Amino acid sequence: MRLLVIEDDEMVRQALVSLLQNWGMTVAEANDLHSAENLIQRGVLPCLIISDYRLDNAINGIQLVARLRQQLAYVVPACLISGDTDPALQDAAQQAQLTLLHKPVRPAKLRNLLRHLLRDQREPGGDAWS
Repeated sequence: MRLLVIEDDEMVRQALVSLLQNWGMTVAEANDLHSAENLIQRGVLPCLIISDYRLDNAINGIQLVARLRQQLAYVVPACLISGDTDPALQDAAQQAQLTLLHKPVRPAKLRNLLRHLLRDQREPGGDAWS
């Protein structure tokens, strides 16, 4: 399973990447839209995107996922992670076909979400995973 993690806080990103790798997943990591787009241009085709909502630049996680989906030309499953509990953010995430997890995210909850999002998904050009 290849996941793309976008998080601008290096310590948080490294902790999340380490957790996912311990679960046997292949993880590409980026700290912003530009580095994520570069990964995709180099052939990284994620089966799922995990993005922080509030990033250091002018783009938020919802906009970032929309741009990456456009670049990939398929609706890759994705989830947002945020400390923001505003109901408007939940609505915006749902409209963008994203699942929103609130910080701090419990590993068991993240793992269950990943199983759900990846169920019956196929890596572009690959086989189904479970």
